[in-house]
Amino acid sequence: MTVMYKKCKVVEAGNYKDCPLMEDDMLWVDMILAGAKCMNIDAYLCNVRTNRDMIARRGGLKYYKKYKRARKQILDTGFITKKQYRKNNRIQFIVCIMPKWLRKFVFFKLIHKKAAGKKNS
Repeated sequence: MTVMYKKCKVVEAGNYKDCPLMEDDMLWVDMILAGAKCMNIDAYLCNVRTNRDMIARRGGLKYYKKYKRARKQILDTGFITKKQYRKNNRIQFIVCIMPKWLRKFVFFKLIHKKAAGKKNS
């Protein structure tokens, strides 16, 4: 959600590329492969609100196919292995085919709860 970077590093990495659903991820991969230094910080810098539309957008076979194509672009950079690619696709496929109510439960009760626990630690 929140990122800081040097513009020159983005330009050196080739800027944003066409990679539907994962333009940011692809940029980070390109930057890392170009030698940019990266780090996460433990501070939460923004409060993100989600709604039912977010849950609906992350489901269905059409979404999964886009996701798979984007992950393939990342695989083609050599940044991830075929094993990681297959694992990520299996997980995403399961998330995409589950009913909205179950996806909502996973996002809001499991993932959000886990992130909130880390935030409060």
